[in-house]
Amino acid sequence: QAYRSITFEVRRRLSESIELRELGGANSNSGEALVTLAQAMNLPVPLPEDEPAASADELSPPGPPPRSAQEDSPQPAPQPAAVPVVETSTVSVPAAKEPPRTVTAPAVVEATGSDSPQEAGAAEVEAPAQVTAPSDSGCHGGLLKTRQRSCTDALAAGGDGPRMAIVKPGSFTMGSEWAPEEGPPHAVAIGAPFGIAAHEVSHDEYQQYCSGAGARCPDNPWSTGDYPVVNVSWDEASAYANWLSAQTGRRYRLPTEAEWEFAARAGVESRYPFGDELLPVQARYASGLGAEEPWPRSYRDAPRNAFGLYNSIGNVREWVADAWHASHSGAPADGGAREGNGARVVRGGSFADEATALRLSSRMPLDGSARDEKTGFRIALDFGETPD
Repeated sequence: QAYRSITFEVRRRLSESIELRELGGANSNSGEALVTLAQAMNLPVPLPEDEPAASADELSPPGPPPRSAQEDSPQPAPQPAAVPVVETSTVSVPAAKEPPRTVTAPAVVEATGSDSPQEAGAAEVEAPAQVTAPSDSGCHGGLLKTRQRSCTDALAAGGDGPRMAIVKPGSFTMGSEWAPEEGPPHAVAIGAPFGIAAHEVSHDEYQQYCSGAGARCPDNPWSTGDYPVVNVSWDEASAYANWLSAQTGRRYRLPTEAEWEFAARAGVESRYPFGDELLPVQARYASGLGAEEPWPRSYRDAPRNAFGLYNSIGNVREWVADAWHASHSGAPADGGAREGNGARVVRGGSFADEATALRLSSRMPLDGSARDEKTGFRIALDFGETPD
């Protein structure tokens, strides 16, 4: 375990070094040496966040390699005198505790770099050729036939809207049997592509809406506007999405509960985006280390999942479009929102919640008029018809 942890740390630092050189456009000999070393260690060479990523067919499915593959590879015994104190690797939950799932990896682009503390996969991925990042001309349907993995729309008021990760159709098993409100597990097929914000909406982004629409703007309890906006109700979050639609001419909205879980899972079957155990470096939650506020967007060590979403669990709870139902019984199989009266659904848990509230299947009700410092939101986008 110590050897694997040290190997992961070497891979992580190599990944960061290579990504910095790629972002800087450097083609120095030292940069080529890092690429060569990374390939020798089966480490995918990462793309900058805004460059087009490799297609799903060129990459292995999301998630860590099978445990047996790690154990079968030769590993030298660690030297006791040279091994530092490190975090141990994640531990799989016994299959008996939760029935097996079926997940069809959707045809979505996957981040080639590993921003999470999860160990890199064993599959070899060739270093991509030098490419020019496509210019942002908006989140239009034509992007679905390209390798671009995210986009932004220009606002009529000036500036750009939130960066949206591009998610293509796919299927997965939603829910679990860990709690009554999370069951029954059921198959969901997301039939249409959609966009979902890479980050939770920030206070600065929401402030622009408040100023432009003359809407109530909540007090910011955090130190800068780079933190996620909180103290907003479900209606206010929906109003922000409607304002974005008017500003861009496209249809922004809150994600459905099924879309939220599909995007947060990004193809994994585990309890969390990075495995069956959760570490404080993987999400902002009540880990016993004194988390009193969420991570701001500028926090560079926040990991992202395979679809490019930051803080898909933890940080702040996120409003979704659905009305609350006590279970998934009767939930639509196409990923649509569930209608109803009363409470709404929040997903993902917050910086003040225990790890169990951050499980990918975890869900809780919240009155639609509620405003608190633990709840914010991210938005979704309809791409409309895909061009032939």
